[in-house]
Amino acid sequence: MGESGMGGSGGYRGEEEAFHAYTAGVAPLAERLRGVADRDLDGHAGFHEHAFSRIGSEVGLADALRTATTRQLHGVRGLADSMGGTAEAVRNTWTNLSGTEDDAAAALRRAAGEPS
Repeated sequence: MGESGMGGSGGYRGEEEAFHAYTAGVAPLAERLRGVADRDLDGHAGFHEHAFSRIGSEVGLADALRTATTRQLHGVRGLADSMGGTAEAVRNTWTNLSGTEDDAAAALRRAAGEPS
């Protein structure tokens, strides 16, 4: 288990397993949401004008359902993109955190006169 952080009450601490567990759980969920949007919602956004008969067309039922489904489709895709971005940000945070810790430790060793 990798761990990074400053001790004491004013510092921070990160556990590699927690970062990886979050990413491993959220990234597939984001992909499933994308699949729902692309596979299940996208096809329903294409109601043709007379899908609900001529009366349905005259009262705008097909247009209303098309608009609502398209809005829902964009919302689900946006949520999937947001979740995917969050998973990537968490993955990058761990990478940056451990890199910063490694750089700080090397700088301290150099300052103490230890060989690199």
